[in-house]
Formats: sequence, C-alpha cells, structure tokens
Amino acid sequence: MMRIKRVRETATSAKSRILRNDLHRKEKRMKQKHPLANGPVSLKKLAEHLGLNPATVSVVLNEVPGRSIPQSTRDRIKAAAKELNYQPSLLARSLRNRRTLTIGILVPELSDGYHTQVLSGIGDHLMDAGYFYFTAHHRHRKNLIEEYSQMLLGRGAEALITIDTALEHSLPVPVAAVAGHRRITGITNVVLDHRFAA
Repeated sequence: MMRIKRVRETATSAKSRILRNDLHRKEKRMKQKHPLANGPVSLKKLAEHLGLNPATVSVVLNEVPGRSIPQSTRDRIKAAAKELNYQPSLLARSLRNRRTLTIGILVPELSDGYHTQVLSGIGDHLMDAGYFYFTAHHRHRKNLIEEYSQMLLGRGAEALITIDTALEHSLPVPVAAVAGHRRITGITNVVLDHRFAA
C-alpha cells in the first residue's frame, strides 16, 4: 500500500513538473515573439521597439496636426501600437495637461431608486463630455462625507457632485450639490422641481 502511494505521488509530481515546464516554454515563446509582451507597453518602449524618437511616436498617436511625418512611418507606428496593445498613460497625460477629466460623486446610497436615477443621468452626461467619475456612498455619515471628499480629491477629482449630501463647508474644487441641504459659499445648489418632474 505504501509503495502504491509513493508511485502515485511520483507520477503526480512528474505531471506537475511537465505542466510547469510547458507553461515556462510558452511564456518564453511569447516574449520572443513580442519582446515587449512582459508588461504594459509605454510610449518610450514602443519608440525603442520602432527605432524612433518618442516625440515622433507621440505626435502620430495623438494626431498632432501640422507635423510632416511620412505616411509610411505613421502607418508603421499605428500598426505596432495595435500589435503590442499600446494604451496611452492617462496619468502621464493628466500631468502634462494638468487635467484629469475626473469627477467625484458623493451619494448616500447606491441602491436607492432616486439616487440611482440621478446618478445615472449625471454619469451619462459626464461620459458624453469625456469625463471619468468615481462614486462613493456615505450612508449619511458625516465622517464618511468628509473622508470620501478628501479621498476623491486625493485621487485627482477636478470637481465634486453631491447628491442628497449634507456638506459642512466649501471645498478647494468646484462643487455642485443636487438636493443640497444648505447654502454654502462656493457650492452651486441644483434645486429639483418635484412638481414639474412628477
């Protein structure tokens, strides 16, 4: 019985070793096929791969007008970007432009029908305008309202939209309060006409 158990353990460990080796060989082939496939491809890595200056690659990928770059070079850059799954760094772009195009939204509950409808409408408009948004729900807890406001600002939110949220003070970015509870200098209150909406 003991001998059968050892034979089974040996067979199982041999299978595991073979599978690990196969996986290692596949990964190695992928890296040889695409030398940049071992992580996200940066603009600099893409330029090195193509043997071009990063500024040239940036001009082509960002479609900067007025630059005389041959069409064959443009095509080569775009083909390599697609093949290597190049994704522009939004962080780098936001540092360069000093804009994150990010809005923070504070809402008491995500499951409440009213809040969800308002949030959905806001989200649609923000996406259409090219903005990304973070949502945080505070459950009407004062400490979370303050903490989440600071967290959203720390993550690059350029403005805040609050829905049915009792803010205590103004913030260093523009704030629009939907169904705000009080007038605070620097905060734009959006008042809903419930009779007209009904």
